[in-house]
Amino acid sequence: VSLLAQLVEDYGLPPEPMLAKAGIAAELLTNPKAHISQQQDINFVQAMLEAIDDPLIGFKAGQRYRISAFGTIGLAAVSSETVGDAIDFFMKYIQLSYTHFDVFTFKEQGKAIIRFKDQYELANLRRFYLERDFAFVMVSTRGMFPRSLEHHSFKAIHFDFECPTTKEQYEALFECSVSFSQPFNEIQFDDSYLDRPLPQANPLSRQ
Repeated sequence: VSLLAQLVEDYGLPPEPMLAKAGIAAELLTNPKAHISQQQDINFVQAMLEAIDDPLIGFKAGQRYRISAFGTIGLAAVSSETVGDAIDFFMKYIQLSYTHFDVFTFKEQGKAIIRFKDQYELANLRRFYLERDFAFVMVSTRGMFPRSLEHHSFKAIHFDFECPTTKEQYEALFECSVSFSQPFNEIQFDDSYLDRPLPQANPLSRQ
């Protein structure tokens, strides 16, 4: 929520009224030991979307969630030996992350697939959370690799909702092919990418 509050300020709006609607005291955002419930998170996002009319806000929110935002989980993932190891680690502890979805990975016909499946009824907030989480995956990958090594990071992104703007705009944002009205919400890429070594691998830190 502290990251989203910063996003709200970038739109030129004060986050305090939205925090109040969610029942979150503003001082909690600077307290590393504070606890905010899932419902408070949902209530804040609802208030934020009511105040800000931007179809790309989910993508912009996801750009705030760097790998460091996940604390020791993020450190361990980045310290893994390969991309596949990092993904497996995240999947093991996915319930400790910010996602509201069940996330699972598998291989199929030379592709590795990260699929997001509904875990809760999110109603009109669903697209926001999907785009936020997909953008996080993209940004975290950029953070783990030098820019010169990122080519072929993604093969395609599939969303099950209709395009809210234009396909070209989404493909420019995600820097890959994006398809809408698909059966699943998923990220597809070459499965050989899973074997790519991470430049910050550190077995001791991972352990």
